Amino acid sequence: MASPEVAGGTGALLGLSNLWLTQGAHRILEGATLDIAPGEIHALVGDRGSGKSSLAAIATGFLRPDAGFLRIDGGSHPFFTRKQAARLGIEWVAQQPALFDGLTVAENILLDGRGLPWPIRSRKQLEKEAGEILSTLDLAIDPSAKLGELDLSGKVLVDLARNLRRNPRLLILDEAMEKLSAEALTQTQALLRRLGERGLAILHITHRMDDLFAFAHRVTVLREGRVLFSDAVEHVDRVTLVRLAYTQLLRHEAIERDAGFARLIQYNEAILTSLPVNLMVVDMDLRPVLVNRCARELFAPQLPGRAASLAQCVGERNQGIVPLLESACREAGASSFYRVPFFARNGERIHTIKTDPILDGGHRIGTLIILEDVTEQERLREQAVLSGNLASLGLLTAGVAHEINNPLDIIGYYLQHIRFSTADAEILKAATSIEEEVEAIAAIVDSLISFSDKKPRHPERFDLARLAEDLVELLRFGAERGGVAVSCLREPAPLFVRADRNEIRQVLLNLFRNAFEAMPDGGGLEVECRTVGGHALVSVCDTGPGIEPSRLAEIFLPFYSTKEGGGKNSGLGLSISYGIVSRHGGGLAAENRARGGACFKMTLPLVGGDSV
Repeated sequence: MASPEVAGGTGALLGLSNLWLTQGAHRILEGATLDIAPGEIHALVGDRGSGKSSLAAIATGFLRPDAGFLRIDGGSHPFFTRKQAARLGIEWVAQQPALFDGLTVAENILLDGRGLPWPIRSRKQLEKEAGEILSTLDLAIDPSAKLGELDLSGKVLVDLARNLRRNPRLLILDEAMEKLSAEALTQTQALLRRLGERGLAILHITHRMDDLFAFAHRVTVLREGRVLFSDAVEHVDRVTLVRLAYTQLLRHEAIERDAGFARLIQYNEAILTSLPVNLMVVDMDLRPVLVNRCARELFAPQLPGRAASLAQCVGERNQGIVPLLESACREAGASSFYRVPFFARNGERIHTIKTDPILDGGHRIGTLIILEDVTEQERLREQAVLSGNLASLGLLTAGVAHEINNPLDIIGYYLQHIRFSTADAEILKAATSIEEEVEAIAAIVDSLISFSDKKPRHPERFDLARLAEDLVELLRFGAERGGVAVSCLREPAPLFVRADRNEIRQVLLNLFRNAFEAMPDGGGLEVECRTVGGHALVSVCDTGPGIEPSRLAEIFLPFYSTKEGGGKNSGLGLSISYGIVSRHGGGLAAENRARGGACFKMTLPLVGGDSV
């Protein structure tokens, strides 16, 4: 709906300039300025006590401002009297119309300023004249009915007809439309649009956003007696308008007297601000209009109060998700994106992003964006998948190992027969080589058996930290010769666990060996032993090149190896270690360190100091 042009008062039917009004100790208007053009439907919104009705009362001559000017037809006036306003064609449908329930509809429509139809006419003449007015306005109301017999919507229509019968140039509707029924509202809006096309200007004071966006050309926001904002309706979205007009209600003293209303506003603001989720709201132009406390902490503490764009809001390192969000905000329905990498203040995290349109009366006014950190859930999911894979492999390898061992034993018997039944040096040399290869195969088969719970174990209670210390001392000399500096930190108290000591020793040796192989040119190996939530933790960290992020979830899979040349590397070391630790109720995880290198962390359940 195109709006009549008004620029700095040029072409304005009525101009209100720098109006000030004080009532008692309260400042009602503070320099309010407003222009209304012929044919324009101009909406005026604001919280309770913002001065809307006072401004309307000044324009219609019921109130006199302390300062300021009113302009009409090129003339400037310090104030209007009610008679002057009426002669200038300004009428007001007030919140509490001056109608009389004991009089008929016709008598109320034709009332003059003294409360009586003038000049005096017969009841029949009054009803005929009022009927013609109602018919012209397409209002199906019986002029002979008593006003008290009508509902509230009907009374508002009678008051509207009473004001329109004088053919005003400016009609002020002070929240009158909000009292109409749905049918009467549609009918009245159509009537007023037709009159607007003939030049009638309308100042529409309202709280209803649907009425405003469906009916008005322009909107002005009045807050605490001051004009905060004025623009064409087509340039304003509902979220922005509500925030401008209503999000600071509690500062006004009139609202403080209404404790129930104040609590309602406070409650709704608290929901948006304090929800324990990362929440952001964008308008139809994809500009962030709300970033709640959690989201602000996620993005950056220095995020401005209102970011200019989505790109500014999510930060430089997350520009890759901006097209994703922009596309989702244009979708008609809700959208979800899973396992999205997001660089937060505490490093790279995995998030699920959900978007949902915000509707107001069936019209989209913006989009809600929620970011949920699922990093830990993803890690648990990956561990569950890995554990399931290893469990299945355990069942498979137990049977395969058993079947392979049988022919290996037979080959071994034949080799022994050959060695003791021949003196040929070449044959003996070949038999020895074959026997070495058979032993290598047997070692691999024995490793495969480690996947199966059927392998016998000998659990015992021991100090895990002491075991790690002993192994570090055992390897220190060789490590230092290779240029690797080794350190071991531990808590003073013992870290008692119950497990197969030999198997745990095998796991630690495997982690140490992998760390040394990651640092062929020297470096540092840091071993730390401490308690974490009822578990003993041993961290083995190196200063090598680290692990490619894409491979972190694969390094515990069987036969997977990052080592080149692979002759003696079966790729079973970490898989076997993971299986051993899992069988003892613990966990084994790998991660890259921020300062470089990789870190493997093994946890085992602690047992009491007097456990046996």
